[in-house]
Amino acid sequence: MKQPLLVVMALLACGAARAQVPDSEGGFAPAIARVKQSIVPVVCMPKAADHIDLIAGTGAFISKSGGFITAGHVIREILSGTPPCALAAIYRPFDTWPQGLPGNMVWFAFEPRDCIVSNEDLDLARCKTTDDLAATKRLAQPPEPLVFDGLTPPDGTPVAFTGFPLNILLPRTSIGVVAGYGPSNRRTRIVDLVIDKPAWPGISGGPVYLADGKLVGIELKTAVGEGTGMTFARTGAVIKPFLDDPAKFE
Repeated sequence: MKQPLLVVMALLACGAARAQVPDSEGGFAPAIARVKQSIVPVVCMPKAADHIDLIAGTGAFISKSGGFITAGHVIREILSGTPPCALAAIYRPFDTWPQGLPGNMVWFAFEPRDCIVSNEDLDLARCKTTDDLAATKRLAQPPEPLVFDGLTPPDGTPVAFTGFPLNILLPRTSIGVVAGYGPSNRRTRIVDLVIDKPAWPGISGGPVYLADGKLVGIELKTAVGEGTGMTFARTGAVIKPFLDDPAKFE
């Protein structure tokens, strides 16, 4: 009779260990739910708009009317793709993102040639949907803009990043920690936030944020070679000047 009791006690102990989720991770749930409502996949669609050919990256709304920021290379890929992108668009649910299978999605076109794309070193782009999302009746409510903070959280601070990787139609989130700060290559002096997690293809442009929801950057790229376990993100300190006057960085 003692052996089954030990097994039960062991199972209970394992359950208790799983229930004790560290605050650094368990505390992200409300922030993730808010951020998901303010991001969209940046996609290529056929003219008929009946399916998605490619999710090129992730966009984060910066205005209720449909302005969004993404990585510059996302827009460059759309402009130079082979075959050419027939219809550049973003999409989102009428109300909230569902769990599991995509539900009632609404798409909005944008003109990639009208985006303000920075130089390749900065690698940012600011775009706007053709429709005014603040006035449309196709959504339950306009998107809530994300405000990028100039904070530079210290090494070891837990951060999350959310986006649309690997042509997955619904948002995905990963949690890592700040591994440090520094340029992503020897050519640039731009100081990036380094995260100890790899970013999946398609998540470029996705926001990086703290457990309290403060935005501290956007995802750009995963390191290559032996550094594939690290991701570089543009900091809010760089994003804010670009959004204030993007023409300065073309």
